[in-house]
Amino acid sequence: MLERTRRLFNLRAGEEQKTILLYSLHFTLYVGLTWGRAASLGLFLGTWGPDYLGYIFVGDALLSLVLGLVYTSFTDKINDARLLMILSLFAAGCLVGVRILLGINPDPTNLVYPAFLLFDRAIRPLASLQALNYINDFYDTRAAKRVLPLIASAAAIGTIFAGFVIPALIELGGVENIILGWVACMLLVILLVWICERRVGYEQLQMAVAGVRPGTTAKSKSNLDNLRDGFRFVRRSSFLRLLAIATLISAFLINLFGFQANWAIAQAFPSAAEQTSFYGILGSISSLLSLLIQILFLSRLISWLGVSVANLVFPVTSLLSFGLVGLIPNLWTAIGGRINATVVKEAFRNPIDAMFYNAVPIQVKSRARAFISGLLAPVGVFAAGMLLFLVPPKSPLPVGLAAVGVGVVIAYMILAWRLRSEYGRALVNMLEGEEFSLYRLATDELGIPDARTFDRLVQRLITSTDDDFTIFLAEVITQANERQALPVLRQVITSGSPQVRGALLHLMSETSAASIEVRALCQRYLSDEAGSVRQAAITALQRLSGPENQAFLAAALDLLSDPDLGVRAQVIPPLMQSGDFFYQAAAIQSLGDLLKSPDGTLRATGVHILGAMDDARFIRTLADYLHDPDDGVRLQAALAVERQSTLAMPEWLVPLALEAVQGTLHDPVERIRLAGVATLERLGGPQAGEALLAALTDNSRVVRERAVEALQMMGSETTAALKASLDVLDENPRRREALSIILARTEPERFTPLIDQQIEQNLRASYETLAHLAVLETLPAEPSVLVLKEALWEDQDQRLERIFDLIAAIKPPQSVQVVVEHLRDPSARVRANALEALEELSSPRTTRLIAPLTQRQVDSGALDLGQESWGIEPLAILQVLEHYIQGDDPWLRAITINVLEQMGHEWFSREELAQVFQRFRDVG
Repeated sequence: MLERTRRLFNLRAGEEQKTILLYSLHFTLYVGLTWGRAASLGLFLGTWGPDYLGYIFVGDALLSLVLGLVYTSFTDKINDARLLMILSLFAAGCLVGVRILLGINPDPTNLVYPAFLLFDRAIRPLASLQALNYINDFYDTRAAKRVLPLIASAAAIGTIFAGFVIPALIELGGVENIILGWVACMLLVILLVWICERRVGYEQLQMAVAGVRPGTTAKSKSNLDNLRDGFRFVRRSSFLRLLAIATLISAFLINLFGFQANWAIAQAFPSAAEQTSFYGILGSISSLLSLLIQILFLSRLISWLGVSVANLVFPVTSLLSFGLVGLIPNLWTAIGGRINATVVKEAFRNPIDAMFYNAVPIQVKSRARAFISGLLAPVGVFAAGMLLFLVPPKSPLPVGLAAVGVGVVIAYMILAWRLRSEYGRALVNMLEGEEFSLYRLATDELGIPDARTFDRLVQRLITSTDDDFTIFLAEVITQANERQALPVLRQVITSGSPQVRGALLHLMSETSAASIEVRALCQRYLSDEAGSVRQAAITALQRLSGPENQAFLAAALDLLSDPDLGVRAQVIPPLMQSGDFFYQAAAIQSLGDLLKSPDGTLRATGVHILGAMDDARFIRTLADYLHDPDDGVRLQAALAVERQSTLAMPEWLVPLALEAVQGTLHDPVERIRLAGVATLERLGGPQAGEALLAALTDNSRVVRERAVEALQMMGSETTAALKASLDVLDENPRRREALSIILARTEPERFTPLIDQQIEQNLRASYETLAHLAVLETLPAEPSVLVLKEALWEDQDQRLERIFDLIAAIKPPQSVQVVVEHLRDPSARVRANALEALEELSSPRTTRLIAPLTQRQVDSGALDLGQESWGIEPLAILQVLEHYIQGDDPWLRAITINVLEQMGHEWFSREELAQVFQRFRDVG
């Protein structure tokens, strides 16, 4: 029964108590808000009338700005639970005061009536905003999509209950005493928050999410600082800018057309009691209709369409309902406008708006949202109120003003459409940390230290015993003041380790203040006992003196006989390129000795030196070393050819280079094959294209990706050949996937369906393997069984990589890579954000199918997905093993045969085993 209930409401195990408490809190809050809305609006319209709504809107904007300032000042200092309790207590106190004042003076002209309506309009968005912030804190991005729509339905149920009992409350105690019911609801909200803290552990949850230890507090900031931070966050993020504009427009539209709806309702129901009852019953009926949609469909709708697409519901309904009430004001269009402005907004827009803020770093979410909802929304209300002063007394909106409003609704729809792409980009940015300025709230850039600080750094440098820290401090003081740093560095280098001596020589040679003394220092360290220091010294001397300087060439010539191979390799190239035969002859002889050496390390060094020459003609010599028996030699030769293929090359050399490099694509060393792919891309031509097509089936994913990029860069002729190749039935799935990726990158609109087809095939194969792994879990943990399962998991990982490669063919590859890196993050919240970003890059269905594949485990939910999507049914153990015995993968075939040989007799009869092996022999 419990499991059935979880499935009905899309809950996970352990979420029941938390969800019930939060649902009760949301229900109670909206009971009070519904009573307050009906009472305040009914009392005001029944006494003052709709002609004064313009003043109410302007006053609402100003009061909301003040409350927003106060609210923003507390968002960083108090957690969401405490803030919700304080807000509820403040509301209860104010309501008690309103009821007392109405009892003292019930005159219809009493200013308490508009004051009560102003309070209701100002406190309502802050209360609902803070409640959603508080509830959203309990869930990550993915859990929020499942649970928030359910909890949001409490608003509809609360509205239904509150609306239907309003006539009875009026009958019992009059409209004024409904205020006391609102007070009771706010006190009950406080009690429920207190229970949540005790039963669910809200404070510890938030500390874990924010990454702080108990007892720590945020640095106190003034209201101005909070406002400035909120503005800065919005200004720097295109996603937050769009959210800000959408919030402002939404507030403007709801209030502008709210006046039109209220005017029409006031014509139909003149008294305060009638209007209060009407607003209550209207809210109940409309909420009852929306409740069914919210409980049964909203969560699934968001899972199916995604958050950003579901966000289009409210703009679409706004265009329809506001357009009708704006141009044809009557009771029925007014009812439609009220339903949209209350139920649709609270049921669709508010939960989705809360989910949107999951794409904002948690360190800045509260202040950014407070700035947008608490300060920008009142600007929209103020604008609507100012426009209402243009409306004649006792009249609806003029046609021209209503038409302007409809135009704003259309702009709102366009804005909501743009939010679709920005939401996915914001999620990726948050994962990748590209918008790091949002995390650095108010830090200043590191400036030049003052004299006292500089002296302290120098003292730390002189006394430092850690090599890495010494080098770091040397870089800091050099950047701060080169001239003052050089004497200190000369002092430190004498007592430093070889690592420090080499690093400081390099650092001093790069300064603009380098002098004759630095060159002399480099000359002295040419005879240092450490080869790495001698190598650093000759490099620094070459930088300071120039490669043609005679003193440098003479020093380099002396080092040709240095015992350190790295030093000799360092001086041969400049001597060969000196243009002086005296130096060239000695260098060529030394290089020849290295190239002819029986020692593979020496040959590799010689090939490396040869590759450093800026002359493509050396490729002819390097070609012989591409077949050297030593891996290191072949690698250096391949890298050298790759480098020299970027240089100007005579025509006669191109065929020779192509022929030599094609062999590297079959080398057992992956890096050599990568170098060969890069060289073929640079050489170009039909022959290079044919060779790269063969590389699409390479065992290495990295080589395949590089071959795809190379073919993509080789122009339209190669693309045409790829299309022709794709038209021919290709049984190699890797080659077909690679061809699909290349073509999709060149013509995404035409070949996206091909990518989708490849993704679908890989997903189905993955779920078939999951079903097989589930069967293998029933076998004993014998070594052969464990090896088979591990091999299948490796297959799963490779297939998942291919799926992401396919997605990256039609979406930004960097964004896909960021998502992949975070899908297996230890933090559940980070994983949820990664899946949410993946949903924006692919589709909700694809993301739902990929999610279980990112965890190396088989659960019933994943098996159910496979059965639901493709009808994959569980197989018998012998059927699974026979599947791999008859498969194309020789490695899996060998492992499976080993499993049957080791333990088959314990599980199967002799006849069954004989039939399996007979079928295997029949297949061949």
